[in-house]
Amino acid sequence: MLQSEKYLYEARFEEASKSTNPQAFDSLEGIKTEHKVRLTIQYLRVQRFTDIVRMQQTPFRENYQLLQQYMEFVEKKGTKLLKAQYFLAYSSALRGIGNQTEANEFEERAKVLFRKLKRRDKVAEIRANQLSRLHNELLSKGNRDEILALIPKYNEEIEYSSKHSDYALSYNTRHLGQIYRRQTDEFEKALDWFEQSLALRKKIQFKPFIPASISSLGDVYMKMGEYEKAIQAYEQSAELSNKIGFVRYQYYPRLMIGDIYLKKGEKDLAKSHFQKALNSAIKNGYESGIEEANERLKSID
Repeated sequence: MLQSEKYLYEARFEEASKSTNPQAFDSLEGIKTEHKVRLTIQYLRVQRFTDIVRMQQTPFRENYQLLQQYMEFVEKKGTKLLKAQYFLAYSSALRGIGNQTEANEFEERAKVLFRKLKRRDKVAEIRANQLSRLHNELLSKGNRDEILALIPKYNEEIEYSSKHSDYALSYNTRHLGQIYRRQTDEFEKALDWFEQSLALRKKIQFKPFIPASISSLGDVYMKMGEYEKAIQAYEQSAELSNKIGFVRYQYYPRLMIGDIYLKKGEKDLAKSHFQKALNSAIKNGYESGIEEANERLKSID
């Protein structure tokens, strides 16, 4: 594993970014263009996860321009592996600037190359991302029946990723759990899939998204009315989020704990956790979180 990837898995984002920043290597003599391309691709990968965790805006236009300068070199002189890695990064940048059609084309080119290279782990990750995007699109439209129709597709992807990539499998199991949590009353199934996803993320030691997996368990326990288990999960999620700086899960679990205490009629405890959620949102400049927490506090007053 690359050192920068190790830092990323440990949620040491600043160190991961410093070790991959292409500008830091500009002064070195003899650095090859191929190495610059690889550094850039890894730098943008680190940036993407950092931005998700810190809730920062990704500069997709700048990333697109940064990658575009290497297109001619990669097309003419790149190895199959370099082309596959580059096309995948380029598709992400294209998607960020709204060019979905071209993004899909480059993603497919990457997938074909990874298949030829027998990198089924990368193929599994691409397939997981493709299904996730479809899932999110249907969620935004509120198409419940179409979302439920994704269950067989998720089962198919889970079978594939279970053979080739624990990383992709952790995504597929989590997203299937979300369907059962949001769209059905089959909470035991949701719990089972979330537990599998959490176990996988712990197994591969991918720390950045572990708080989200733990928080999802809290969401299910809350729907099941098992409030003490929900509080325990939310507390664990918030504690780990504070350590790695995951903005949303510093805030969201506190809000949910407040909701639980409000349901139980314990207004003082509810108010305390709503205030903690508000403080976290203010500290991180999380505008929608500030608004949501203030609404909760006003509802008690």
